[in-house]
Amino acid sequence: FAVPVLTHDPEFTSYDDVNQLKVIKQCLWFILEPLITRNDLYCYGFYKTLVERMKNHKDALNETDDAVNYKMWAVCDLAMSVIWSRSSRFELRDFPSDTRIPTMYFAPQSEYFVNTRVFLPPALQFQPKRQNDQVDTKERPRKRPRQQA
Repeated sequence: FAVPVLTHDPEFTSYDDVNQLKVIKQCLWFILEPLITRNDLYCYGFYKTLVERMKNHKDALNETDDAVNYKMWAVCDLAMSVIWSRSSRFELRDFPSDTRIPTMYFAPQSEYFVNTRVFLPPALQFQPKRQNDQVDTKERPRKRPRQQA
């Protein structure tokens, strides 16, 4: 798995350092590109579920170290950002097998833990492209004011 490897990269020292996160994002794209763009069996729902499940775990080597867990969760956020920005199909169909998270890399949280916090600086958070409706920029002629009787 790329997430735990990138989390423990010695060059990755802070979960909120934009320059370090940009390098991590490039690494993730290098890994995910062939899976997303050159794979007829690509399933957005599978990768989304996998990353969400990883984000709801802690680092197995440093369960109590918040700095390491924050880095891991930031890598998960970056992975989702890459998946959102590069996917052309957003099918949420069920994948034939259950996504399993290896306990060698990820320690489970309590059953009711849901990690909804975004650990990325605003500059790296995914913003979907807005489709602007083409608006006629010409001014419309104004109606004549009503004459009062």
